[in-house]
This record gives sequence, C-alpha cells and structure tokens, in this order.
Amino acid sequence: MVPTILYVDDVEQFHLLFTQVAKTVLGEVTVVSVYDGEQGISKYNTLRAEGAPLKVVFTDYNMPNKNGGQLIKEIREKDKDLAIYLCSADLGAVPLEELQMATGLLDKPFNKQELEAILRAHCNGQ
Repeated sequence: MVPTILYVDDVEQFHLLFTQVAKTVLGEVTVVSVYDGEQGISKYNTLRAEGAPLKVVFTDYNMPNKNGGQLIKEIREKDKDLAIYLCSADLGAVPLEELQMATGLLDKPFNKQELEAILRAHCNGQ
C-alpha cells in the first residue's frame, strides 16, 4: 500500500519542495497538502475515516486559522502514536508544551538529509 503523508503549511514553495523530496526519496507516495491548521484537522479526519495509510504529518507552526501546535493537540486527542513533525523557522518561539507534543522538530528551511532520514524512517517498509 502506498504510504500517505499529510503536509500542512501556508507557504506554497514549501509544499513544492517537500513533495519533490518525498517523491525522490520514497518513489510511490501520496502527499496530501493543505494550507492551514483548520484544513489540516479536517483532512486528517477524512484520511482517518477513509482508512488511508497515513504514516506521518508535517506541520508548520505559524499558520492562519489554527497554528501547528493546536493542530498537533487535536490530532493527539485521537492518535497518540502517529508521527508528527513540527516545522518552523523559529522553533525557539514555540511554547515548550507544544514542542513536546511533536514526535520531532524540523527547522525551516529544511535540511534535505534530515528530511530524507525522517521520510525513510516512517515510510519505508510501508
């Protein structure tokens, strides 16, 4: 089954970069892109209801409508084990409680090798 990744960010260029890296590293992968935290929780709920093979969520922190910390909190209420990575150009500004809910943290712009390692860790062996 082809792994699914949910990518949540309000900046289009990061979607393009992320999708390119994911497809290069994993080959077959479904990257579902949404542009704010509200869309993120809605899409998460849809993917979950459809039984999609959701392997990992990557979310920006600073977004309109609902930030990444709020999104992670809502997902964690339903799924404590799903891998969720919080991405930000300023991780130091994110409250500690919200940082601790994430599986891991990614600085933006992305370190390509770090992103590749995370993708392989969560999506290989599907």
